[in-house]
Amino acid sequence: MKKGAHTLDIPSLFPRNAAAEAYAAAHPPERAPLSGGVVGAAALAFVCLAIGASAYGWRRGGRVIQFGLAAIAAVIVIPTALTIVAFNMVPDRSAPWMRFSIGPATGDSARESPGLVWADGMTIRRALAIAYQVPAERVIGPAWLSETRYSINAVAGLDAEDALSSMLQQELKNRLHVEAHVESRPFDAFVLSAPGPVRLVAAKGQSPATRIQKKSVLLRDGSMGRLALALQAILGRPVIDETHVKGDYDLAFEWSDDRVASVSATLRDRFGLQLTPATRNLDALIVDGIRRDPAMYLLAHAGRLTRSAPPFVRQRLASLLTIH
Repeated sequence: MKKGAHTLDIPSLFPRNAAAEAYAAAHPPERAPLSGGVVGAAALAFVCLAIGASAYGWRRGGRVIQFGLAAIAAVIVIPTALTIVAFNMVPDRSAPWMRFSIGPATGDSARESPGLVWADGMTIRRALAIAYQVPAERVIGPAWLSETRYSINAVAGLDAEDALSSMLQQELKNRLHVEAHVESRPFDAFVLSAPGPVRLVAAKGQSPATRIQKKSVLLRDGSMGRLALALQAILGRPVIDETHVKGDYDLAFEWSDDRVASVSATLRDRFGLQLTPATRNLDALIVDGIRRDPAMYLLAHAGRLTRSAPPFVRQRLASLLTIH
């Protein structure tokens, strides 16, 4: 399935990336990744230590300490213990990754380049978009696909950059039992056009990158097609590039709480571009079936339940529970 476009989720749209090559060269393939049993044993030791410390504190401490220990048990120990039960059910890698891991989400950011996906909190919807090369806005399935996040770190390697999508697709099929097909559907969309001269800064020849944060975006060495893809992620609706503007550019901008109005105004006033609402028939990925095994289900909930924990605790727990 090679239809559609993707917002910053289609590595195959981007040219070869020197930054990704440098990363891969500096990070050799994992020689002996931890198995589920080894990680489970380490997690079990962590839980036992936490339980022992909690029991001692419960006996020696006052009511405030007891309440705090109970909260720690609910937030950390319980999800960790439940995850251990499922670790031995985790399937092995389904593709020859240079590096691959999946674990509880610790944030909501993602970085992508040819042959590489590095995310501390990627939704299943976006992972499916990368795997099937369809924009996330055109992935149709259960609502929880946009709510369930995982930390996903995947490096295909220098000789397999073009295969990242198919490798990730097989990984998701293996772990989430995905069944999907592509069909044309009508979508409320935006058309990106250039009614007059554009005011854009030519790219400086750096490595291509698209970084979308909470209220800002940075597009480096990107075409108008890449800008349209980034706008899809920002606005949550398909964006069709009809600018007919050639070349690669560097641009960055921010937006306010009213995303559509502020983004539209910025594109018009700063760059000479225009966004127009439209309805178009576009290819969509229809998710016919998807289910999480116990380990995947518990990993997702471990990330949710530890959201309020201190960052260093959350990072440590996620590292402990990450599946390689």
